[in-house]
Amino acid sequence: MPILAQATAKGLSAIAVLRVSGSDLSASLLARLAWSLEPRRASLKTLRAPSGEAIDQVLAVFFPAPHSFTGEDVLELHTHGSPALIAWAMEALLDYGKPEGMRLAKPGEFSERAFLNARLDLAQAEAIADLIAASTRLQAKAALASLQGEFSKQVHQHLEAVQHMRLLVEAALDFPEEPVESLSEWGLDEAFDQAIASMRRQLPAWKQGAQRQQGLSLALIGPPNAGKSSLLNAFAGEELALVDAEPGTTRDRITQRFEWAGQLIEMTDTAGIRDASQAGRIELRGMERSWESAQHAQAVILVISLEDLKPQADLRALMAEASSYAMAWWKTYGLPSPDQKIDTPTLVVLNKIDLLGQAPTQQSHQVLQATWPVFAVSAKEAQGLEALMEAVLKQLVDEGQSNEPVWARLRHVKALERAMAHLELAQDHWTTSTGQADLMAEELRLAQQALAEIVGAWSDEDLLGAIFGRFCIGK
Repeated sequence: MPILAQATAKGLSAIAVLRVSGSDLSASLLARLAWSLEPRRASLKTLRAPSGEAIDQVLAVFFPAPHSFTGEDVLELHTHGSPALIAWAMEALLDYGKPEGMRLAKPGEFSERAFLNARLDLAQAEAIADLIAASTRLQAKAALASLQGEFSKQVHQHLEAVQHMRLLVEAALDFPEEPVESLSEWGLDEAFDQAIASMRRQLPAWKQGAQRQQGLSLALIGPPNAGKSSLLNAFAGEELALVDAEPGTTRDRITQRFEWAGQLIEMTDTAGIRDASQAGRIELRGMERSWESAQHAQAVILVISLEDLKPQADLRALMAEASSYAMAWWKTYGLPSPDQKIDTPTLVVLNKIDLLGQAPTQQSHQVLQATWPVFAVSAKEAQGLEALMEAVLKQLVDEGQSNEPVWARLRHVKALERAMAHLELAQDHWTTSTGQADLMAEELRLAQQALAEIVGAWSDEDLLGAIFGRFCIGK
C-alpha cells in the first residue's frame, strides 16, 4: 500500500517536500498523473487535481525500486510552501492513489520500510532520528557516522566473533566423538579473551555516546540567595531565571538545555533550601521539588555564597571555610527523607567572589583533599565557569574515552553489557566446568541475541513499534 507524507516541517515556507513510497508507482500514480519521469532526474511538472485544475508547478524526482531510501518506488514533489496549497496537493495525490489504497504515513514509516527492505539496519534507522534531532555538532557528527554504517560495523564485528565461538561449541555438541577439550586446540580460549576485551574497550565510548545523545543532567541546590539562578543564567547566556537580592525568589525548578564543549547539558535551578519551620506552604513545596531534581540528576552542585562566610581577604582561606560550611549545611539539610536516596554533591561552588574584587585563579580550582572539590566562581561576572564545567564533565565522563564522536543509545549500551555478561558466563562454564558445552552454547546464543537486537537482526514487533513511533512524520 502506498504511503504519503509531507517530509518538511509544517507551516509557511519557501518550499515543501511531499514524499510517496509504494510498489510500482510508475504504472499507477505516475500514469494517472500523465507524467513520464527519468529516474533520479528532477523534472518541472504541473500538478493537477483529478478534475484537471492546476494546483502548482512542482519539481518531481522519481526513485525506482530498489534504489531508493525505502527500497520501494519513491516519488518526491517539491512544491511551494503555502499550507493551503500543500493540503490541496496531498488531497489530490490521495485521490490518485485510491485504487491502491494510498494513505497518510505514520511517524517513522518511511524509515521502517527502509529497515524492513534491508536498505539500512536498525541502528542506522535510529541514527536518522537522532541526526534530525541533533542539537550539537558532535551529536550530528556522531549520528551521521552511524547512518553511514560506522557504528553498525562495530556491532557486526562482535556478532561475527560470537557466531564463530557458537560454531566451535555447536560442532562439539554435534560430534560427541570429539573430546570437548579439543575446543582449546580450535582457538576457543583466544576467541573468548579477544571478544570480551574488544567489548570492554568499546563500552566506555558507547556510554559516552549515549550521554552525548541524551545530555547530562545537573541540579543546582543550596541555601536561598546563594546565586543558583544567576549561575544558570550565566551558563545559558540569557536571563531565564528571575534574580533578586530577596531570598526565596525561586519557588519552582527551572530547567535549561545548552551545549558545552560539544556536550548537551540539562541544568536545573532549584528553590533554596532552609529551615522548614520558617518556610511557607508554597516554599515547602518548592523545596520538595528541589530534592526531587537532585535525586534524578547525574550531578548535584551545591552552591553557597561568599556572603554566608566570615569576611576574609584570602581566597584560599575562604575556600577552606566554604568546604566546612558545605559539610555542615549538607549534614543539616542533605537528608530530606528516608525514602529519598541522594548521593553527596559532585562538587561545591563558592559563588559571588566578585565581591572580593579579584578573579579566580588556577589555585582556586584545586581540590581540597578532606572534602568535596570546591570551585570559586562569579556568576555575575561569568568568571570560573569554564573550570567548573570541565570538572563536572571530568567526573561524569569515564576517563580514557575518545574525543571522537561515537553515537549510541542507552538501549545499545544495555545490550552490549548483556552480551558481555553472557560471554563471561560462557567463559566461566568453559574454564570451571570443562565439558559443559550445552551451557556454553546457551550463553553464546543469548550473547548473540543481545547484539543482534542492536542492528535489528533479531527483534520483536513491540521493539520496532517503540523505536519508529518516535520518528517524525515523513521520515
